[in-house]
Amino acid sequence: GVGGSGAQKVNATGKVFNLNRLSDFPGTYHGISRGLTLIEGKMHAKLTNQIGVVMYLAGQTEGLASSLGAQAFEVHLKN
Repeated sequence: GVGGSGAQKVNATGKVFNLNRLSDFPGTYHGISRGLTLIEGKMHAKLTNQIGVVMYLAGQTEGLASSLGAQAFEVHLKN
């Protein structure tokens, strides 16, 4: 991401919109997130992939990091 620093582990849940087929879910998601982690913290993000699938995430973080700005996440499905 851009606009943050540190290292953190994220455990998040959220809602997905504009998902017409499961095969549309994997990919690179870009968006804005914000959060502050000093041992434990919270994060919020809105991410969109190249097909238009949108994820709104909220979760718990562990580590020492701050994030505010553009983020990119690679999402893969596992069996």
